[in-house]
Amino acid sequence: MHFSRTISLLSPLAATMLLWLVPALPAQERPRDDPTPLTESQRIVHVLSRFAFGPTPKAVAAVRKKGLDVWFEEQLSGQIQESA
Repeated sequence: MHFSRTISLLSPLAATMLLWLVPALPAQERPRDDPTPLTESQRIVHVLSRFAFGPTPKAVAAVRKKGLDVWFEEQLSGQIQESA
């Protein structure tokens, strides 16, 4: 009984330690020092990842239709029109 309690207490600790030991996956596929500018599609996906709930196909299409700069300014202005 003492052994099973010790194991149950160590399991969360072991899982936490494992998360610290496993290296994080890179956030980008490109190296940081890559001077190649992002394409418009890559810029849209990046901005939606940072400033929205992720790059859904509907969101990407909406941003592409409005233009990235217009969409971003709408986000900052606080006067966002909800689409049904």
